[in-house]
Amino acid sequence: MEDSYLISVTHQKNHSTEPVSHAGHEAKRLELIRRVDNQGGEAEDQGGYVKVVVDNCGRVQSIWLDPRLSATDPSKLGPHVAAVCAQAFNQRVEQIGKIVAANADLLDQSTVDVVEAIAQRFKQ
Repeated sequence: MEDSYLISVTHQKNHSTEPVSHAGHEAKRLELIRRVDNQGGEAEDQGGYVKVVVDNCGRVQSIWLDPRLSATDPSKLGPHVAAVCAQAFNQRVEQIGKIVAANADLLDQSTVDVVEAIAQRFKQ
């Protein structure tokens, strides 16, 4: 998993069991926070007719509509686009949950538990 590099530079480079220094641990924790803070999301409907990208705050950054949808009744298209927007937001939250879970040793357990609960809520 690409996120595992944050777990222990010492283990990757030296295969050592020595603990990472406090400064090294703090640097990894700050990198983790940066990654979580920058995490966006994206989603696409099953047919590839609608694609949505959300930014790191979950706001819609872009919506792409296949030109073949131009004849679609707006009362049907609007709810469909909104659903894909929600999927993009949920994908963002799911990715944050995966990043935090893969690096749980860098955070206190209560933070990990809260992020996991939030990610689970969006899976429902």
